[in-house]
Amino acid sequence: MTKSRRLVTSTFLTGLLLVCVWVPRASANPAAVAYLKAIIPKDAKIGDVLRVVRGGKDQSLAEPLPDLQAGDRLFVKHGAVRILILGTGQVKTIAQGDGGGSQPDFIVPEAVSQGLTGKALAFIKALMSDPDRSGTVVPVTRGSGEFCYNLTLSNEPKPFAIPVLFAERPALSAGKRALFVSWTGGRPPFDIELVDRVRNKKIAGANVKQECSARLPVVDIAPGRYRLSITDANGSVLLEDDLTVSTLPPAMPRELAKSSFPEEARQIYFATWLASLESGRWAFEAEQRVSQLDCHSVVVREWLDRWGSAPACDTPK
Repeated sequence: MTKSRRLVTSTFLTGLLLVCVWVPRASANPAAVAYLKAIIPKDAKIGDVLRVVRGGKDQSLAEPLPDLQAGDRLFVKHGAVRILILGTGQVKTIAQGDGGGSQPDFIVPEAVSQGLTGKALAFIKALMSDPDRSGTVVPVTRGSGEFCYNLTLSNEPKPFAIPVLFAERPALSAGKRALFVSWTGGRPPFDIELVDRVRNKKIAGANVKQECSARLPVVDIAPGRYRLSITDANGSVLLEDDLTVSTLPPAMPRELAKSSFPEEARQIYFATWLASLESGRWAFEAEQRVSQLDCHSVVVREWLDRWGSAPACDTPK
C-alpha cells in the first residue's frame, strides 16, 4: 500500500468513526420521503385536485408533480392522487373525502431508512456538500416551471449543469453497462449522447421528455476516451469532452470489504469514498454504482439527489 493510499484509507476510516461520535442529526433540509406519481383525472390541474399543508402552511403546487415530506397533510379537493412511499415501496391511492373534509385525507409518514442510520446519512451528506463541486455548467435557460428547470418551487431557475462531472478528466470503468446520467436545470425535452471520440461514433443515446435523469441502453464500453453531451429544448448543450474509460477502477478498501455493515451501507460508503478520490475523478463511476442499488431506498435516492436527480421508480418494490 502506497503512502497516498494509506492516507486515503486512514481518512475514510476516521470518517466512519466520526459517524458514531460527532454527527448529532441529519441535515436541516428535509428530504422527500414520498413522490406524487399521478393525479386522477390525469388531465386536471394539480392545484384543482390537491392541497398540501406543510408545517401549517399551504404549499405552492406547480407542475410537474411535487415531492412530499414526512408530515405533509394532503387534502384531495376532487378526484384522487396516487403516491409512492419510499423505503416501503408502497403505492397508495388517496380519494377525495377520505378525511371527512376538515381533516387531511392523508398524512405522509416518516421515511423508512434501509441499511444506514440517520447519523451515517448525515455524514454522507456532509462529504457530498462541497460547494465547489459545480460540475459542467452552462448559463441558465429559462423554461416555464418544468421538472428540471426548478426543483424547489421558488422563482429562481436552476443552472443547467451535470454536478457529478466536476473533475478535470472524469473516469469510468469499462464493460457492458447501462450508464445513468443526471443533471439539473435546462428545458425539456433533452437529448443525451455518448460518443466514442476515437471512432467519432455514437454508441448510446436517449431522449427524455420531462425527467432530469436518463438510463442509457446497455452497451459494451471499451477503454478509451468518450464524449457525453446533453442538449435541451433551447439548444443549450452540456458537454464532457474527455470522459476516460479505464479497466482498473479503484478497489473497495479491504477494511470496508471485511466490515459487518449491511450491504447497502457498504456500497454507499464505498461510493462516497470513491467520489472523493483524485479530486473527484471517480465520482461519475461512484454514481453508476449507487444507481444500481434499490431505487426505492431513501438513502440511495438521497445520495443520487446530491448529484442532480435519482431515477424514476417505475414499479413498486
